[in-house]
Amino acid sequence: ICSASKRKRMSLVCAVTVALTMLFTLPAKAEFLFFDVGQGTAVLFKTSDGYSGLIDSGDGKTDISSLLFKEGIGKLNFVILSHGHNDHYRENKKVLEEHDADILFIPANEEDTGALSYCEYNNIKTVKVNGKIKLNIGKYTEMELVCFNENGYDNINNSSVITSFFGNWGNVLLTGDIEAESEHDFTELECRKYDVLCVAHHGSDTSSTDNFLNTVRPEYAIISVGADNIYGHPSDNVLDRPKKYMNKKNIYRTDVDGAVRIGLGNYFS
Repeated sequence: ICSASKRKRMSLVCAVTVALTMLFTLPAKAEFLFFDVGQGTAVLFKTSDGYSGLIDSGDGKTDISSLLFKEGIGKLNFVILSHGHNDHYRENKKVLEEHDADILFIPANEEDTGALSYCEYNNIKTVKVNGKIKLNIGKYTEMELVCFNENGYDNINNSSVITSFFGNWGNVLLTGDIEAESEHDFTELECRKYDVLCVAHHGSDTSSTDNFLNTVRPEYAIISVGADNIYGHPSDNVLDRPKKYMNKKNIYRTDVDGAVRIGLGNYFS
């Protein structure tokens, strides 16, 4: 469970309207914006020292590229495509056409044709994530990418690129659509606690196992999900499970709360 000192470093968690109103009293070292893209996922990461990245982009029904411009983002240091399912990657084409990006990360799964279609897209350097990759993002952040491609999964959800962000401001985990098998492998690899978790697979019952939640022990959880979707996400079981390990008031849903903006780490601390 997060220490008291770490809780103090979390400057704000709030559900916001489509206007995406800024409510910070002090600048944050790291900020995460979970866009409301309906049944899908798109997350903007940016730092107080000028770095930014996009993790997934939704199904193309939400103009993420325009929302990035509204956030003051013309260039992205990185783009991560967790896996090639429509609700995670369809808007990438427009984003990459309208925004410069230094590097694109995709899963190293030859069965994932949706992700592979972006290989060397628009002359952007592409890295296939196989195993673990670590890199520094500016002064305050270390980013870790994990893809369990070699474990023989027959579902590309389980080869989603899992993205972790670490800093003296806290820890954040974005899980794509991983399911129970990949969650198990992740807990074998990592036993870290996280301040913020983007719940896997939009709250599907195939994910968010007790073992996984007990390991990552999030302070806050975000479920990126569409209202009245045909899949029945989020599952009632998944809505109940996190309550064993965290305060239920700290669970946010984009279908209920709209876009969610989180700032971590007082810039002046």
